[in-house]
Amino acid sequence: MLSAKVSEKSKRMRKHMRLLTIILLTAVAVFFTMGESALAKGWKKKAEKLDPVKVFIEWNSEDSDHGIQFFWDSDGFTRMMVFNESGKKVLDITTKNGVKDQGLTETAIESVEPPESEQTRDQFFERFPEGWYHFWGRSSEGSWLYGKAYFSHDILEPAVLDLDDFFPDGEIKWTKPESDDETGESLEVVGYEIVIELVLADERVYKETTTLPAGTRGYVVSETFMELIDNPPGEIDELKVEILAEEPTGNKTISEEEVELED
Repeated sequence: MLSAKVSEKSKRMRKHMRLLTIILLTAVAVFFTMGESALAKGWKKKAEKLDPVKVFIEWNSEDSDHGIQFFWDSDGFTRMMVFNESGKKVLDITTKNGVKDQGLTETAIESVEPPESEQTRDQFFERFPEGWYHFWGRSSEGSWLYGKAYFSHDILEPAVLDLDDFFPDGEIKWTKPESDDETGESLEVVGYEIVIELVLADERVYKETTTLPAGTRGYVVSETFMELIDNPPGEIDELKVEILAEEPTGNKTISEEEVELED
């Protein structure tokens, strides 16, 4: 009976200590995120650098939905917190048990993308304000990790796809995206990503993905993938082309169009 009481007391004590640790880590991270004192700068300088670190928007112009994405890389971490410029915590990841012992490295997180009827662009911007987003974490060895990325509300208008010459050679063309945002300032296109997606009736999916420089206005699908389209291992349900246009802060605008299949 005494042993059971001691065990229960020990569990409560460990829970209490974990809670204190979480509170302390959060308080310290907020302090060093917002403060520009010599002490804060000193801690940031001593922390291991997270590189790369990214926070960006992905806007699907077809469905008119917005999502936020976070990416960072390290040699190994057990805890990671992300704070916006005002010091509000927007993400908190804590590893447990075997995963904590092993540690995590490259991490990419993508949010849900509610339809415009549930979340307008203004509501999305209000939820995720512009500014520097600060990443504070603990490495697998117990040292501090720090990185920051600028999050912008700059979003390119969609590129317009031209798939009239897709058959027989897989030629894809597009126009440069409109580059004026709501402020009237010109936005630069830094590159494109092309995705050709073949979906079969049994839900098997085949993709060809290519990144291309900003000046590109056309792409030809590989012979191997065109052969797959011409001789698919099953009934085709959908053949779709997506183009992602990226602006300098990393925000991406998706245009997509379904390819009309030949009889």
